[in-house]
Amino acid sequence: MSQVLCWVCPSCGAYVSVDIQCCPRCGHSSPTTTPAGSHTPVVPPQREEGHTVTFRVQGREPKPYETVFQKAGDGVTARCSCPAGMKGRVGLCCRHRTRILRGNTEGIVSGNLEDVKIVQGWIAGSDIEEAALNLAKGEAALERARKNIAAAKRELGPVMTK
Repeated sequence: MSQVLCWVCPSCGAYVSVDIQCCPRCGHSSPTTTPAGSHTPVVPPQREEGHTVTFRVQGREPKPYETVFQKAGDGVTARCSCPAGMKGRVGLCCRHRTRILRGNTEGIVSGNLEDVKIVQGWIAGSDIEEAALNLAKGEAALERARKNIAAAKRELGPVMTK
């Protein structure tokens, strides 16, 4: 099994590949960008190849959803039984999977919160980690745009009532 070196985000505790400069969960910069220019890479906790981690995640329905991550070789798959996760052949990117990818344990009712770090170790350095980082960047841009729109509306209101 290949091991990916990671850094542990000091803000949220997520494992992030040393190739990625900011945490996909919280946006914190890698310690490699500090003036000291050094950090101690770590190997995230891992389980054996071919392992499956299953979470029960409370969503909008009374019955928790089943969110499953599987590792086989260098590949990782993730499925969720929520309506968004079940749409189409591949499913949409539901919040239950993305929360776990970011190290967020919110809603997990299965009691295996520490397994979130295992999943993060699996995705470190993978295309999933890169896509999750792109999602986080897009969400941050959307939030900035929402704030700009709100500010523009606050500016426009008084001008229209002169």
